[in-house]
Amino acid sequence: MNNQALKSYLTGSADNLDQACRTLATQGPQIVVPTLRMELSILKEWGQFLIKPPEGLSAVGVAMAQRDAENVIDHICNRTLKLVAEIGACSVQSGKIVGEQMLIALEDRDADLRALATLYSTIKCIPSSVVSPTIAWLYFHDHDSLVKIGAALAMVGLPDIPDRVFEASADLVKAFLENVAFQNFPTLVTKVRRTLYNEDEGYQNIMIATRSLFYLIAARQG
Repeated sequence: MNNQALKSYLTGSADNLDQACRTLATQGPQIVVPTLRMELSILKEWGQFLIKPPEGLSAVGVAMAQRDAENVIDHICNRTLKLVAEIGACSVQSGKIVGEQMLIALEDRDADLRALATLYSTIKCIPSSVVSPTIAWLYFHDHDSLVKIGAALAMVGLPDIPDRVFEASADLVKAFLENVAFQNFPTLVTKVRRTLYNEDEGYQNIMIATRSLFYLIAARQG
């Protein structure tokens, strides 16, 4: 895999973005896990600005630094989503293999990588049967709070989840929104409400919770 080409795709300008995505996608599902690892590394570089902006900034400067970090993280996550979806859309078999690659990340020792993978595990090209058992296991047994939230978000988007489990995961997502996302990321909330004003509130809230979790993964240090 060409690491420089991948990094340029994730962080570079928007020029020829579609072509760069298609070119990377030709390398196949084997680049899914390396892509997530590189994404996580880049997110960590920007996540520090969410919790510790450069010293000496005014209140306005701090807000701008945090907003810029959020925007960069949004762009990186959108590009990762686009690339993984492009790889999986090649064929039904490609989608299944992408799901199997996602399982590798979901079972990794790094909690941040597991949490990150939950947020991509319900991409349309991935058969739910491939990831559902692992997502459910993470929800019930993983001790990391961000992984558990990510698994709950994933289960809200997966079919054939038992009603009892769906309701419990939905309650966890609701509590996350009220106690974390709405409290800590007001700019994000406003942005999503404005951008997705034609969508129902439930869909907006899922987008807010998902983006908030991306930010928390990026900001977590150590």
